[in-house]
Amino acid sequence: MIGDWAERDVVGGRSLGMKTVFARYGDTFDTQDSGADYDIDDVWELVAIVDALNRSGPMPHTSAAPSGAQDRERSTTRSQTGTADGEGGFMSGGKVKAAKVKVHQAPEGVAPDGHHHVYVFDVFNRSFLPGKAFDTLERAAQFQRHEQERIYVDQEADPELFDLPFISADVDLIARCDRDSSYKSRLMRDLDGEARARARKR
Repeated sequence: MIGDWAERDVVGGRSLGMKTVFARYGDTFDTQDSGADYDIDDVWELVAIVDALNRSGPMPHTSAAPSGAQDRERSTTRSQTGTADGEGGFMSGGKVKAAKVKVHQAPEGVAPDGHHHVYVFDVFNRSFLPGKAFDTLERAAQFQRHEQERIYVDQEADPELFDLPFISADVDLIARCDRDSSYKSRLMRDLDGEARARARKR
């Protein structure tokens, strides 16, 4: 079992007797002790873990490996596989996913603050809840996914009416919605469409 949410993924996997791997590169909770059998900083480290388990049983916990060796291994792997970023480098799987995430932009003429803000749209009550700001789209997308999974577990409703986490470049979104009804209407229309699409996938 591999996951980046220790309390859910690692605990759940261990309760079923599975080997567990904690993906630190997706952790948005600053987890210090995951409780997993292995901690990894890059998805490609899974290859070595699986190979070792298939060949000769459990290998040492990856966090115990010298950081220099881990860095060299990850550097070599990235030079051979990955997705081109357009600048001669490679994008991690998390960055590829983040690149596909929808970001709701601030109104024209409003300068972004350089952060990605995750808000929650209360579909049933037609209101917005404050969220968190992140320096990168990748981390914002990870938090958005975690929030949606938590909502699926916590809320009992028609899937179309579940709260909807979303990402916006507008630092002042909630206050702006209170004073600009046309902006609020456009945003809600877009989010209603996303909520319906999410319900169909469920």
